[in-house]
Amino acid sequence: MFDVNFLKKTGLQSDIESHSELIEKDDSQHFESNNDFVQINNNNKSYWYYLVVMCVLLFVSYSFFLINNNLNDNHSYIEIDIYDFYHILLDNMDVIQITDINAHNEYFSADFIIDGNENFYNLMSDFSYLLGPSVRGSKFNGNYFIKFNIYKKSNKKSNFSIDELKKEIEDFNLGLSLDLYNDKLIILLEPSNLINLVDFLDKIKVLDKFQFDIESIDDFELYKVLIYK
Repeated sequence: MFDVNFLKKTGLQSDIESHSELIEKDDSQHFESNNDFVQINNNNKSYWYYLVVMCVLLFVSYSFFLINNNLNDNHSYIEIDIYDFYHILLDNMDVIQITDINAHNEYFSADFIIDGNENFYNLMSDFSYLLGPSVRGSKFNGNYFIKFNIYKKSNKKSNFSIDELKKEIEDFNLGLSLDLYNDKLIILLEPSNLINLVDFLDKIKVLDKFQFDIESIDDFELYKVLIYK
């Protein structure tokens, strides 16, 4: 009798196992290939993401640069004789109420109330001739207004210190309330004394060497003046 084992056919079993191993190997390689593909795909996505972000940042930076340049270009600096301005002011103080004046190193602005139609047009002509088209005039509730904002060439250097200027003003005996705080000379005065102060500073030739802020307080009953380097 023969014992035949149909379940264990050595050659056939070996072929089946080899085939299974090949399939598993192919599946493993296929899985690794898929992983590599996914990794490459993810890398490509990351690359494009960062590229887009960089492009957006460059565009925003360039836009900001252009806007900033345009703003700077709009600031046309003019050269003015500040003494001519104050002479117009002194000659017309009887018809001008000063709301404020800011005379800084490179920035100059003022806001006035003018008494009367004829005075308004005369002063508009004088200030426009000196300062150019930045001078604006208006009428509201029967009141006339003149204002301007300009960028000017920097102030001249001065050998005067704030302390020395304070002493000069005190020696001139204008009867003013003076105080020195944080390197700023603070003065409170009446409108008539404001004229005297500006006239005095004009005579000692320091109006173009310091920065000035003049502001009306208490409905034009008093003025506060700040003088600093």
